[in-house]
Amino acid sequence: MKAKSKEEKGEEVKQRNILLNIIHESIAEYYCITKRCVFETSRKKDIIPRKQWFQYLAYTSKIKMSYSFIGAYYSDKTFKIYDHATVRHNVNYIKDSIELYKSFKKTKKDLKALINFKIENYKEHSKEVCAPCKFEVKKLSA
Repeated sequence: MKAKSKEEKGEEVKQRNILLNIIHESIAEYYCITKRCVFETSRKKDIIPRKQWFQYLAYTSKIKMSYSFIGAYYSDKTFKIYDHATVRHNVNYIKDSIELYKSFKKTKKDLKALINFKIENYKEHSKEVCAPCKFEVKKLSA
């Protein structure tokens, strides 16, 4: 297997960040809050699910992202350290809740639909504005 060049790695990171930004926007829109509120560091019951959904959707996306990468992105936004264990806990909590509760299944379906819609809009925008754009942001599977 051939090692990736710095250029290819840079493209991958850009693609991941684009997807994380789309997920971030989608969660803010879904919960009718500002993007800044998604990353609040409060432990209030209505704020915690936003963080957990963000981390779950980022981890389960088709673009491979490690718990550490997601934690680093989150840390950049909050200036609070999120290590891989915190992200893993949140991902597992959402995963378990989806299996147990219908409301979580509905939330997952709604968020993925919103994210896929935004990805399609992003692709259309990329084709119009920057034709040589190499980004291929993949839709999230159901």
